[in-house]
Amino acid sequence: MGIKPTHKCVETVFGEKYHLDFYQREYKWGKIHVETLLSDILYKFESDYKPDIDPSVRSISQYGWYYLNTVVTNEVEGRQFIVDGQQRLTTLTLVLIYLYHRCVATDLPNLRDWLMSKICGSHAEGKTFWMGAGNREPAFEALFSGKDEGGTSDSGSDVSCRNIFANYRVVRHFLDEQLRSTHKLRAFVLYFMRCVELVQLHIDDQRDVAMVFEVINNRGEPLKPYEVFKGELLGQLNKLDVEERYYQLWTDSINPLQAKDDNEPDRFFRLLFRSKHTDNRDQYQAFEGAYQRVVFSNLAHV
Repeated sequence: MGIKPTHKCVETVFGEKYHLDFYQREYKWGKIHVETLLSDILYKFESDYKPDIDPSVRSISQYGWYYLNTVVTNEVEGRQFIVDGQQRLTTLTLVLIYLYHRCVATDLPNLRDWLMSKICGSHAEGKTFWMGAGNREPAFEALFSGKDEGGTSDSGSDVSCRNIFANYRVVRHFLDEQLRSTHKLRAFVLYFMRCVELVQLHIDDQRDVAMVFEVINNRGEPLKPYEVFKGELLGQLNKLDVEERYYQLWTDSINPLQAKDDNEPDRFFRLLFRSKHTDNRDQYQAFEGAYQRVVFSNLAHV
C-alpha cells in the first residue's frame, strides 16, 4: 500500500525529531490562521468543560474530540520528514510551549514535564526540539527558555522564525484570556493532549512524495511559482544531501527576497530567466505565469 494512515492525538504526534521535506514552504501562518485554530479547539473544549468536576484523564476522556486534519510524512534512512502539515505542527508546538510556561507558573509539575517531553528531548549532543528543523531551534529555544516572553526577537530575514515569534504572541494573548483559572488550565492541557486528533498519512515510497504533495496543494491554498520551482529543483537531488547542504543554501538566498515582499522571489526568477533565455515577445510572455513549467519542460534550453 502506498499510503498508511494512523490515527493520532497531540500526545502521540510528538516525541521524535521531524525533518522538513524540501517541498515544504516556510512557516507562513499568520494571526488569522492561529486564532481560527484556537477558536475551533476552544469551542469544542468549552462545550464539555465542567468547572465543578476535577480534571483527570478519566473525566477528559468523556469530552468530544476535535479533528485537526492530516499530516503527511515519509521516512528516509530513519529520519521522519514532513511532506505536508508543518504549519499545523509548528503552531501546535507554540501552544505546547505556552501551556508549559503556564504550568511552570502555576506549579503543576506533572503537566509541566509531560508538556516538555512533547516539545523537545535530550540526546548525546544535548537538547533537540521535535519541530526545530530548518534553523528553528534557536527560536524555539528562546521561547522555551522564556527569553522572548517580552515579544521581541532579532530573527533577521528568516520568515519562519519571524512568524514563530509573532504567532507565539498571538497564542499567549488568546489563551491568557481564555484560561484564567488553574482548574480550566489543567482541563485544557489534558484535552489538548488527548482529544485534539489528526490522521498521519505515511508515504512508503519516496518516489510518490511529489505526486501526493502536488495533489494536496492543488486542492488547498495554491503554491507560488517559486515554491513549486524549489520542489522541482531540489527534487533532482538526493534528499539527505538537500537537507544537509542545499536546502540551507536555498533558504539563505530566498529569505532576503521574501523579507521585502512575498512576491519578490517570483519577480527575481522571472527577470533572471527572461534575461538569459528569451529572444522574442512570445518567449518573454511564457515566463509570465507558472514559469517553472517552462523551465522544466525545456531543460535542454534553460
